[in-house]
Amino acid sequence: MAVSSEASLSRAPGGHGRAPGQRLDRQAILDAASALIERDGLAALTMRRLGRELDVTAMALYRYIPGREHLIDWVVDLVVDELYADPEVLLLPNGGWQDYLTRLAYGLRRMALAHPHLFPLVATRPPPHGCGHRYAVFAGSSRSWPR
Repeated sequence: MAVSSEASLSRAPGGHGRAPGQRLDRQAILDAASALIERDGLAALTMRRLGRELDVTAMALYRYIPGREHLIDWVVDLVVDELYADPEVLLLPNGGWQDYLTRLAYGLRRMALAHPHLFPLVATRPPPHGCGHRYAVFAGSSRSWPR
């Protein structure tokens, strides 16, 4: 059976992260990075190790991810997106700021319990340049914050 040159250059020996025939894409990389951080902690996340998890060389990842710092930012975005998708968390303080903050606090607690290794990143990573999409809800709000 013939193997394409691209596949033979990007395949790493001994990997186990993707099913045979599963295409490598940004989402697969983010999912694998999230799982690796949750399982082994942030210090374990290297491009080489992530490549092994996905059964590709580390260099193959750079086609989709500019580098480790961007990867971590995008993993944080995934976790924050879960908070935005939580039906109990309000995106705007329509029912008053106390209700909004209470729901947000409970949502953050659920996030912290669900992602104990990823949650500290949410609290400690600076917002991306220009306040990226994880902060867009607040920037797009027409309501002012209570004083």
